[in-house]
Amino acid sequence: MGNSQWTHKQQTSAKKMATHCNMTIVNMGAFAADNAAVLRATLQSPNRFCDASNKSSTYQVIWDSGATISFSLHRQDFVGPLVKPSVRQRLQGIAKGLNVEGHGHVLWAFHDTSGRLHLLKVPAYYVPKCRVRLLSTTSLLQTYAVEKITVQAHCLTLSGIASDATRGAVVAEVDPRNNLPTSTAYCYSDAMAEPQALKLTVSTVNAKDMNL
Repeated sequence: MGNSQWTHKQQTSAKKMATHCNMTIVNMGAFAADNAAVLRATLQSPNRFCDASNKSSTYQVIWDSGATISFSLHRQDFVGPLVKPSVRQRLQGIAKGLNVEGHGHVLWAFHDTSGRLHLLKVPAYYVPKCRVRLLSTTSLLQTYAVEKITVQAHCLTLSGIASDATRGAVVAEVDPRNNLPTSTAYCYSDAMAEPQALKLTVSTVNAKDMNL
């Protein structure tokens, strides 16, 4: 097993990486986050792990029961093709009058009540001049028909699916600044960066046959 005594630098790195793992728990299939070999390999090459990891980009998403479709001002929120409208389209409601530059699907990652990332992929408009991201709860329930939404005075809750660990309940607290349910979302590509960094670290360390 090699040297079993950790240096102060290794202990500090271990604490930091444990914190990141707890904050960003995702379904990685056979590559389990609690795999001892993964943690050991990561500790063997902390600098490579840190270099490969990206801090997740966070932003606020408003959950709107009155909107017929979701929209975002950022192109990177969209996955798959983004189609330009054949005729000029303008939004109504919270973003009234703004032009729609395209339509496709956004993929947003939210923390559920157990701390895991719950991914939502819904139809959406690309509206670069809008100042907010908006999630249409009507469109959401049409896309995920087995889930339900309950509304209370202080929050909105998406039920999730009890039998699916990747579909935990998501709570959107009412923001007192606009009186609308709002939650923090994570850029999908950045949220996936840390597990990918772990895989990269393991592959590199195994190739070099390093030991603690």
